[in-house]
Amino acid sequence: TGCAGFGAGPSLPAPEQPELARQVEIRRTTFGVPQILAENLRAAAFALAYVQLEDYGMRVISGMQAARGRMAEVQGTGGVAADARNRRRHARAAETFHLLQEDTREAYAGFAAGVNHFIRQHPDELADWVRPDFTAIDLLARDITWPSDEAIDAFRRRIIADPADPVVLVETGGVWQRAPRSGLASPARCP
Repeated sequence: TGCAGFGAGPSLPAPEQPELARQVEIRRTTFGVPQILAENLRAAAFALAYVQLEDYGMRVISGMQAARGRMAEVQGTGGVAADARNRRRHARAAETFHLLQEDTREAYAGFAAGVNHFIRQHPDELADWVRPDFTAIDLLARDITWPSDEAIDAFRRRIIADPADPVVLVETGGVWQRAPRSGLASPARCP
């Protein structure tokens, strides 16, 4: 088949591997494309994390650290503003994680376990600050996105700038709704 087979944690003897590692097989084609065979979704996500770290290493870990709102710990004060935004996302992820469907929670948990397993397997390849303590909530926080303040401002300017459009979007109590332009402040009076 042109594939070289190996398990998700090849440097550990089988009894020491976590249960999820025993539930997956990762093969790479001769071109290096990973192929994952897993017993369940959690194990598949575990393997996906592992191969992403093999291929992208610190980029994956840095993205997860940023999602926690903790990059300033690594990069210094230049990351404080981004950390503040990301901590809001992380808090939202913690509040809403239980609302996700069970299979989605399983996938997030498996991915976090795969990241942590890779970190334990390859400590010498990673920065000193990296710890195997990532969680499913860290992953969800990474996936929560909303527009930047700049994008929101650009959107507002675009909506206000078209007086010919009879309908605009108006934010009321945190919810955006379509509303007739009549009765709204004229563009000249808007900041």
